[in-house]
Amino acid sequence: MQFKISTALVALAAAVMASAVAVKRDDAATCTLVLTPDAPVDVDASEFNFVIGRALSVETGSGIDQHGSSFTKNADGTYTVVDTISADGLTAAQTAADIEGWVGQTEPGIAANWLVDSVTCAYSIHKPSKPSNLNMQFKLSAVFVALAAAVAVSAVAVKRDDAATCTLVFTPSAAVDPSTDLDSEFNFVIGRALSAETGGNIEQFGSTATKNADGTYTVVDTIAADGLTAAQTAADIEGWVGQTEQFGFSSTPNADGSYTVVDTISSAGLTAMQNAAYIGGWVGQTKPDNATNRIVDSASCA
Repeated sequence: MQFKISTALVALAAAVMASAVAVKRDDAATCTLVLTPDAPVDVDASEFNFVIGRALSVETGSGIDQHGSSFTKNADGTYTVVDTISADGLTAAQTAADIEGWVGQTEPGIAANWLVDSVTCAYSIHKPSKPSNLNMQFKLSAVFVALAAAVAVSAVAVKRDDAATCTLVFTPSAAVDPSTDLDSEFNFVIGRALSAETGGNIEQFGSTATKNADGTYTVVDTIAADGLTAAQTAADIEGWVGQTEQFGFSSTPNADGSYTVVDTISSAGLTAMQNAAYIGGWVGQTKPDNATNRIVDSASCA
C-alpha cells in the first residue's frame, strides 16, 4: 500500500503543546544550485525556500526544515542559490544525494518554474546531540514549509504568539480506513486548506482527532500562518463551515488493478496551465494516494 498523502506531506514529530521550540538540526546539507526561470521574475529568498523545500518533500516523503537560503541573480538570467536544508529521517549525505539528482529537472515555484542547471552540496558529520526535553514543533513540508528569516546553517525557532487553537467537526465523504493516522490526516487537511486560502506559509503545533458516534470527527488543532495574527487565522478557519476540504476527486478501479483518478486541484501561486504541466510530468513516478474529502461541519477558534 502507498502512504497516504497526509503522511507524505506533513512533518510529524510528536504531540506538542500550543507552542514549542525546535532544536538544532545536525543532519542539514548546504547545497548550491544554479536555477533558470521559465519567465522573467522578481523574487526574494522565500521563492527558493519554496522551490527547494517543496521538491525535497515531494521526492522523499519527509518533513522538511529549512535553515535559510541566499541567492544571487547572474548576468545570464540564471540564479545561484545557497540553501541549508534537512529532511526528517534522512542523513545530511542522503539529503545531499537527493538534491544533487535534480540536475535537468524543472521544479515549480511561486513566481516561475525553475530548471535545475547544476547542484553541489556539502555537509558536516556531527555527533548525536543530547536528547532534549523540549517538544519539537510541527513543520509542514512542501507548500506548507514554515519559512523564517534567512539564518545560518542551523537555527532555533522562536515561540509563536500568533497561533490559534481551533476545534472543528468534520464529516468524511467516505468511510475512513481504520488504520488511518487521524492526527496526521487532519494536520494535512487543515494545513493544506489554510495555506491554499492565505497563500502563506503554515506552522502547526499538533492536532488531536476523535471519532464521534455519528461518524463525524472532532479535531483540535493549533496553527499559525505567516503574516496573520491569531485572530485573523481564527477568522479564516471559522469561515470554512460548509466547505469541503480538500478539493473533490473520484477514482475508478480498472481491470488491471490500476485506478483512474479525476482530481480538481489548485496550488497557490501557480496558474492552471502550470499545474497541468507539472502534474503531466508525473508519468512513470510513484505518488502517495489521497485521503477522502472532509466536509467542515463547524469550526470555532480561540
